Amino acid sequence: MDIDVTVKPLIGHQECAEIGYNPSKPGRPSHTYHSYLMAGLRLVLDVNVEAGNKSQANTTLPSTTAS
Repeated sequence: MDIDVTVKPLIGHQECAEIGYNPSKPGRPSHTYHSYLMAGLRLVLDVNVEAGNKSQANTTLPSTTAS
């Protein structure tokens, strides 16, 4: 399974838009799309839309804390 993160710069005020890593438009709010795919099958399993400050792939990995 591959995890791909895409940054989408936004214009105006949109829900959950945060200023984060954005190489093309620094300082602007953005959303990040976390895509989960099986590249060999060309199958998209899921896509999560997160705030712009959650651009690392590890922010959407399952928690490994034990109780």
